[in-house]
Amino acid sequence: MKDARTGHHVRVIRGRGEMPVEAPDHVQLAMPPGGEDAARRFYAGLLGIPEVPKPAHLAERGGCCFVLTLSLPGHADR
Repeated sequence: MKDARTGHHVRVIRGRGEMPVEAPDHVQLAMPPGGEDAARRFYAGLLGIPEVPKPAHLAERGGCCFVLTLSLPGHADR
């Protein structure tokens, strides 16, 4: 399927509705207060996804941020 706005090929996630996905930008996950160490062990330690500093306006809420850069076949990096 092609995105009508960009002309890029997109994957469609089916469920309650359809949502064209060109490339994941980020995923936000909830965690209980104090769950940062467990999140670091899992995402950084086990999966190898690097942790990055949270933006200042979000850091005060706790939690942590991990970023994984993905490239989809046939797509140039942005």
